[in-house]
Amino acid sequence: MSIPMNEDEIIVVDHVPQDVYLTFVQGAVRYAVLSLPFTVNRMDIREIERRVFNIAKGKLAERLFEWYCHQVGLEVDFRSCQTPFWAVDRRDFLFRGYEWDLKNNFLYYSGEKFNRYTQLPALVPNRHDHDQWSSRLETKFPHSRGVNFLFTFMKGADVLPNGQRRYFLELHFSEEQLRFLQKLVDKYQGHPADHPPFDGEKCWQRWKRLNPTVIQLNFRPALVITGYADREQWHLFRNVGPGDTDSDSSKWFVPVGARGSLSWLNGVLWTTIDNMVAPVDQLKSFHSLVSR
Repeated sequence: MSIPMNEDEIIVVDHVPQDVYLTFVQGAVRYAVLSLPFTVNRMDIREIERRVFNIAKGKLAERLFEWYCHQVGLEVDFRSCQTPFWAVDRRDFLFRGYEWDLKNNFLYYSGEKFNRYTQLPALVPNRHDHDQWSSRLETKFPHSRGVNFLFTFMKGADVLPNGQRRYFLELHFSEEQLRFLQKLVDKYQGHPADHPPFDGEKCWQRWKRLNPTVIQLNFRPALVITGYADREQWHLFRNVGPGDTDSDSSKWFVPVGARGSLSWLNGVLWTTIDNMVAPVDQLKSFHSLVSR
């Protein structure tokens, strides 16, 4: 029987040295640039810089989690899940006999502190029958005991008094870089490859020669590790998508805008697609595994 988590079990990874954090950011941007041509544009985003940003911030969350595991001495297997930039991901890590997918979402609020993590939604994309929710039933490694989802959060932007967002990371590419990357996107059309399509290091060096990428790190958000879900928690999840309404008087989420976006906790988190959703406070805490 699962024991729902409480706020005291939240793990905040906020002690990463500045030089290490910047190295993670730079590596995440490099991976995002190289992998973009082989990544499906699920959100139908047209701007190259924004797509690279979205891939990079997800990769950054993975690197921060890996750093945390090494710091606390957790025996977590990341190596077996590593895939080259041109291939399909094979989970994020292996731990205690299970395959794990890291589900990170970015939050938008003002000020330094946020103390409502257990009130957040645990989200797993569920746009179609073969999306990430259905992948929980498909093991990819021999002798696997099953698939678990780990839910983490980071502050994506500081919300200013005028309502504008000051994002933690800004990327600025030259026109030459944008044209170069667009050609690769047009050539490979988001389809993963079966073998190396080109030399990644040579491609990256050519990219840098076109003009240095401006990576502006406005602040270093902590990685917040909350709960996880295994097969015992699947029944807690329900589908929530654009156009849904919440009958709960607490107004956990509300529809906003013509595109059917959902605003969670008064704009702290936003979604635009169908997700399977459960309250974080109904999940088992990752802290309970670390403390064993």
